[in-house]
Amino acid sequence: MSDVHTVSGTLEDVMAFAARQIDRGDLAAAEDICRQLQAQFPNVGDVSFYRAVIAVKRYEYRAAFEHIETAIRLGGAAPKHHELRLKAHASLGMLGEAERYYWQHRRTIVDPLSLKVVDAVRAALEARTVAERRRGADGRFDLSDVTFVIPVYVETADRARNLDIVLRFLAKHFATKVIVCEDVKDGAPKAPERLDALDYRRLVVTENDSPYFHKTWMINHALAVSASEINVVYDSDVVVHPVQCALARARIAGGANAVFAYNGTVIDVAEAHIAPFAESLDITALDPLADGNTVPGIAAHGGALFITRRAVAESGGFNENIVGWGLEDREMVERLVKLGIVVERIEGALFHLRHQRTANSNETHPFWDANRRELEAMRAMTRAELADAVAAGRFRHTLAGRRDRS
Repeated sequence: MSDVHTVSGTLEDVMAFAARQIDRGDLAAAEDICRQLQAQFPNVGDVSFYRAVIAVKRYEYRAAFEHIETAIRLGGAAPKHHELRLKAHASLGMLGEAERYYWQHRRTIVDPLSLKVVDAVRAALEARTVAERRRGADGRFDLSDVTFVIPVYVETADRARNLDIVLRFLAKHFATKVIVCEDVKDGAPKAPERLDALDYRRLVVTENDSPYFHKTWMINHALAVSASEINVVYDSDVVVHPVQCALARARIAGGANAVFAYNGTVIDVAEAHIAPFAESLDITALDPLADGNTVPGIAAHGGALFITRRAVAESGGFNENIVGWGLEDREMVERLVKLGIVVERIEGALFHLRHQRTANSNETHPFWDANRRELEAMRAMTRAELADAVAAGRFRHTLAGRRDRS
């Protein structure tokens, strides 16, 4: 629990102080101040607006929209209200809602910053409309020259469920190739042996006798097996709007080498919403603001990365010195950028299907500190040093096992 920050002075002075706390990133102090102000001045719209800003910075979007509505009701729809609301909708991938809001308030949305957001939203919607026309007669997008590479360790029942949902989702929406690379530590593989609706292959890896998932090694192993020039490094528990994948593929065809099929925002889907989605496989039924859903972040680096074979070769592939969960995607993206390989993004969110958190999906595993050091070591390299490291095989390692647990 945060300390309560009690302040005094004129309304304007106290609000200015709250704004400074927001700018400093002390959101707890700013929230304390705003709560006190709201209790004393319940009819001042700007206090609610500041609370909306704080909520957005905390990724608490449901609260943010409530505060924005209160600010508009009390103080009128100022340009800053419009801008914040439009940006929040766009960040969540709610492009249609953003456009509808614009048409409802177009007579008062005249400031350049809000209009810039509107233009970006409308451009993204137009791109989606054009891409949607490329669906085949069976309703699927033709991504037959693309391979989805899915590394997985099915250690809990909900992991198996999520993998099943993801594979059925890909089969429903794409004519494409899929390689599942599964770490099998005991018993039979959990991934299906065959999938008739997809050009599908399962790689079974049994040599890792530790309880920890060597995700980076698994990714590189699958990429080496893939015959596609374009691959998607795709998590076993995420979905994005199918049109976003079509747009990412088109961006690669236009000359890009690495494209995330989402804007960086991750929606963590609550358990209650997973079963209905599993039935329909209709991503439009997933509401980012639904009860229980959370937003872990708006600048994520993993989940659904379209990448060319050239970019993989020039970057050295995923860093196999990183074992277990965390930092592997960030390290790879930062390395790509440092080597001059531009990483692009497609508008729209990514939905993560919630599951149990074990040492393979939190910071408690014994490799976390070493992974952090690996990231910092890469950051310390110059571009020339990084290129030399790639040439020397610096980012490759043998498959992890019990011997590496220290």
